[in-house]
Order: sequence, then structure tokens, then C-alpha cells
Amino acid sequence: MNSLVRKISIVSGLGLFIVSLFSLSFFSTDTLHAQTLGTTSVNGIDIAIDPSNPAPGANVTVSVESYSTDLNTASITWFVDGKSLAKGTGLKSISVTAPVNGKSIQVVAAIDTAEGANIKKVVTVQPGDVDLIWETSGYVPPLFRGKVTTAYQNKVKITAIPHFFSANGKQIDPSKLLYKWKNGDTVLGDQSGYGKQSVIIAGSIIPRELDIDVLVTAPDQKNIAGETQVAINADKPEIIFYPDDPLYGVMYSTAIASALRFFHNEIKVVAVPYGFDINDASLSYNWNINNVSQDNLTSSKSIVLRVADGQQGSSNIELSMVNSGNKILQGATAAFTALFDTTKNTATSPTF
Repeated sequence: MNSLVRKISIVSGLGLFIVSLFSLSFFSTDTLHAQTLGTTSVNGIDIAIDPSNPAPGANVTVSVESYSTDLNTASITWFVDGKSLAKGTGLKSISVTAPVNGKSIQVVAAIDTAEGANIKKVVTVQPGDVDLIWETSGYVPPLFRGKVTTAYQNKVKITAIPHFFSANGKQIDPSKLLYKWKNGDTVLGDQSGYGKQSVIIAGSIIPRELDIDVLVTAPDQKNIAGETQVAINADKPEIIFYPDDPLYGVMYSTAIASALRFFHNEIKVVAVPYGFDINDASLSYNWNINNVSQDNLTSSKSIVLRVADGQQGSSNIELSMVNSGNKILQGATAAFTALFDTTKNTATSPTF
């Protein structure tokens, strides 16, 4: 009797053990299956766009990648704004065109894996257009309509002009955006942040290219971002000569290229230091006439050429200009030939 009881107990215990194993296996499989269908964070599939911050109208590649399942054997259907765009086995990427500013498109990858899982990955493509403008501390004359290149050791101010639009089509105030500035691989942390639309960079004593990058994001709208770059190369400043007329003043519309011809006794010529930083430094001038230094003109940006009546000939005029402050790389030399003829002493205007 006792022996029979013991056998029954052993069998009952074994049955309980088997049932427990079966139940554990069943619930583990069901839980894993539920996570695969409903939680994208654990299925090991990523969706991405390239470029990550496209400009309007840019070609964008949308792709999926996985390290947990073989997508090369999966059937993938791509949808753009709800419309089927493409379908194929192992079709892991498609190309779309970024919409105009203020618009967005939704791209969905519907994936049927070889293991039988059905997974959807969604990404929103919303462009962010950013322009960069820059200006240098280098000098240009009043009313100058062009843009002078930056010279060695000049300060350069770069300003980002983002064109971001919210979902309702209203442009987002640039002062309410986040700016991350970089020069090469160096993040300009002290000049980056909320509303920091501009940066100012001083040129190095070792001439090198400024490789400026800015990433602009909207704090309250994660889908909107824009990134752009600009390369700025410094160059030598230059000197350009202009006649300084006693009646009309400096004739900025008539630069002296290589020769100045005049027929009266006196003419004044002014040297304009294009690109030199004259805001926080002083310039020194070394004028030479026929290789003879004019030591009395070391602080003068102009020279007066005088010729007696009945003379004709030519003189070589040369100017070396340097920044006598802490910008040792700023220097330039220029020259022209003065051709004079006062044998008739006419009032004819100079020619160039």
C-alpha cells in the first residue's frame, strides 16, 4: 500500500513538472511574438534617410537595416503618403524627393520576414533649408557694391538664414531655433545654442581654410532640421590706386591699373587698402618714386605728384603697405607708372 502510494506520488510530480515546462514554453513564445509585432524598439530593424537633413527638392534615400533578421530574404513594400511605391524581395532602399519647405512626406516600409513576422517602419521626410552668408572685417571703400574676399587674420562673421515652416505653413522665427556651429571637426560650443544665429571667427596666424558647418533644429518639432556648410579661404589684401580730384573727390569708378597719364602740373593719387583690417590696427605706408623712399609719407595713404612746366617723361610709383598692429600677415605691394607731359600744360583730365 505504501509502495503504491509512493509510485502515484512520483507520477503525479512528474506530470506537474511536464505541465510546467509546457506552460513556460508556450508563454515565452507568445510574448516574443507579441513584441515582434508591436514594439519596433526590440525588433532590431532600423529605418534611416540619407541625407539626414535634406534640403527642399533633394534626392533622399530611405533604407532599412537589420542585424537580427536577414532582410535580403524579406518581402518589403514601400509606401509614400499611403500610396504603394515599390515592392520586392530584399528591396531595402528607395529614393524619394524631399518636398518643398513647409511640407512633409511619410515613408513606410512594410516588411514580411522569412520567419513570418510582419513589421512596419515609418519615417517622416521634412526638409529644412538653411542659407549661410558671411562678411569680413576687411576694409572696402564707401558705396562699394562688390564683395571683398577675407584677408589673412581678418574676423569673419557667418550668419545662418533658416527657412523652416511649421505644419500650418507658418515660418518659424529663426531666434527660436537651436544652432550647432562647427569649424572643421571643432564644435564652437560657446557660440552655439538657442537663437545663436551668427558666429564670429578670427583668422589664425597660420593661414588655413575655414570649414564652417551649422546644424539647425527646431526644439519643439523634431522632424525639422537643416544643415549646410561653407568653405572660406583667406587671401592677401590688395592695394588699388584712384585719382583724387579736387572737385569730385576720389574717383572710385576709375581705378589706375598700370599707368596714369596726365598733362598738367599736379595730380593726387590715393591708395585704398582693400581687405586690410583697419578697425583695430594701424597701417604704415612706404612710398617710393623711382626707387627713392619717401620717408615723409609713412603715415599717408595718398601721394601728390608735381611736375614743372615744359616737362615730359615718366616715373615709377610704388607703395608697400603693412599692418603695423598684431596682424603681421596683412601686407601688400602695388605700383603704377606716371606718364606726364606739361609741354603744353593743358587742363586735360588724366587718362588710365
